[in-house]
Order: sequence, then C-alpha cells, then structure tokens
Amino acid sequence: MLHAIIMAGGSGSRLWPESRANHPKQLLKIGADTPLIRQSVDRIQTLIPPERIYLSTNARLAQPLLDAVEVLPPESAIIEPAGRNTAACIALAAVYCLKKDPDATMVILTSDHRIAPESEFQNCVKAAAELVEQDPTRLITFGIVPRWPSESYGYIHRCSGSGEVVNGVNVYPVKEFKEKPSRDVAESFLKDGHYFWNSGMFVWKAQTILDNIAQYEPELGAAFDAIAKAWDSDPETRQKVLAQQFAAMKSISIDYAVMERSPNVSVVEASFDWDDIGSWTSLERLSKQDEQGNTIQCKRYVCVDTEGTIVRCSDPNHLIATVGVRDLAIIETPSATLVINKKNEEAVRKAVEQIKENDWTQWL
Repeated sequence: MLHAIIMAGGSGSRLWPESRANHPKQLLKIGADTPLIRQSVDRIQTLIPPERIYLSTNARLAQPLLDAVEVLPPESAIIEPAGRNTAACIALAAVYCLKKDPDATMVILTSDHRIAPESEFQNCVKAAAELVEQDPTRLITFGIVPRWPSESYGYIHRCSGSGEVVNGVNVYPVKEFKEKPSRDVAESFLKDGHYFWNSGMFVWKAQTILDNIAQYEPELGAAFDAIAKAWDSDPETRQKVLAQQFAAMKSISIDYAVMERSPNVSVVEASFDWDDIGSWTSLERLSKQDEQGNTIQCKRYVCVDTEGTIVRCSDPNHLIATVGVRDLAIIETPSATLVINKKNEEAVRKAVEQIKENDWTQWL
C-alpha cells in the first residue's frame, strides 16, 4: 500500500519574522487561506486515506501541526528525538511504515510547497508508485521543469533520450545531481534542456530505502536496524533506544546519503506547477502586483515612488508607508519587522543567527 510522509520539522528561518520556533513556516498561511501543512495533506488525501498519512516532526511541533491539519489521528505524528537531516527523517518513517505494512511504498513530501493542479500532482504520484511496483529496487524523484535560472535550487541532470511514459508522465534515468549553481551555470542548465529543479519529493519501497541507507551509510543503517529491533518493545525502551541512536548518528541529507550514489534513480517530469515557499520573494510568484510591480499584503498602505517592493503586515490597524524605495521586502509582525533587499534574501538566515547570538530567544 501507498503511505505518505510529510516532512514538517523545519524552522523556515528565511521566512522570519513570521516563521518562529513555535510557529514555523509550515503553519503559516501563504498563498492560500489554510496553513501550508494543511495544503500538503489536502492534496494527497484523495489518493491516500488519513490513517496512512504521517507527519515527520519534533515533539514541540507535533500537536500544533495536528491541530492545523485537523483530519489526521494523533498516531500520525512520527516524532524525531533530534534533528538529523532528511536521511534520518526518512529512515525513521520507513521503519514506522514497515511495522504497519511490510510491503509499504512511501511517497515523501514536504510541508512548504505550493502545487497545482492537484490532479496533475496525483497523476505523477500514481505513475511513480506504478514504477516502483514494477521494480521495487527503483528510487523515484520528481523533477520540476525550471522556469528561470534559479541559484536557490539544486538540479537533477537527466539522461538524454526519450525515456519512458507512464500514465502520460515522462520518466527518465538520472545522470547526476547538481548542487545550487551560480547564475551562469544555472543559465547553462536551462539552455541545455536536460535539467530539472530538484523538488525534494520521492517515491520508493520502505525496505528499499533502508537497504540503500545501509549500503551507502553503514553506521546510519546500523542505527536504524537497532531502532527497528527495539520498536516492538515497551514504550520506555523504544524511546530510550531512539534517543541514544539519534544522539550519536550522522546528520546527512538523503540526497548525499543515497540519491547521488545509487545507479537506480529515475526522475518523473512534473506536469504540475510547483513553488518552494522558502523565502519572501515567493509572494511575488503567488500574488498579483500593482502597476509598479509591488506585492502588497497589507490593509493600510501608502506607496510613494516605490517599485518592486513586497509589503506584508499582520495587523490590520498598522499603517505602512514607503517612499522612494526599490526592490525591498518589508515584513511586519507584532514583535519584529524585517526590511531586506530582495536580492539578498538568503541573508535573512544571518540575521536570525545574530538574534541567536544575542540570546534574544523571544524573537525566534
């Protein structure tokens, strides 16, 4: 059976000051009237019933996420005792799925993507699941046709040729994965035509991904073998083993641990529109602009000689006025305000780090 795992433990520091430790970006309403995590659940539950949809997160966020989603039972939360990147997140979810279903197929999703239409997304998931049923050793990822030379996304280089077609969806062998490129390199990827954005979504057999982790990262594989053996013991023993193993294990992404090493990776060409809600410039792609190219999400706003600026305000009684500015993002919350040049949006993380260094935890 098909099981969905939605990775929802991140902090979303590039969306500070709205994204905070106790209310991270997956709980924000961006691009819709519902939180991002609810959007992620809604688009998959037509294919997969709530009892086979899981949220991979931490103890602090488990209940707020379940409250935001509303439709999932409490046991849907897979709680990591410590953050150890996506390889550990996925491996723990694989152990969880196998205890419920020894032949489980997993679709790995994220909690911060904007995807439409849902029917196209679901068709791509079904195509990937069919490929895995035909060959349980395959690892499937989803590639997004790039719309601009992004320096913020990793890329997937597919093999040339026509590939195969499943349910009307194009599928290709993966030649290699590429890290976030420079502008010039990204432009060359677009001209080449054989590159996709790496969406960070996957489909595979739960046992297959654990076998691959054990092959390429033996110490990590041994840790999850120990966790699996302790799973059916009493709750106290299980939690003790989980805590011990997570405390000692390596932090590594699933891309580094497996995907860049395995020779049996295929990429499904996504036929749906996709956006990674990773920074404030995402609002420009999800919203309409005024005649000066400004994106305004603020009830009371005065604009004088302002172009290409994002303004978002949480208080309907707060007035924001801009005069003579270009290409800024201004994000107002009751306790903190961010003003940043859009071209330097990645530096929001640096501001968050300085807040941590000052031990101003109430603003994190």
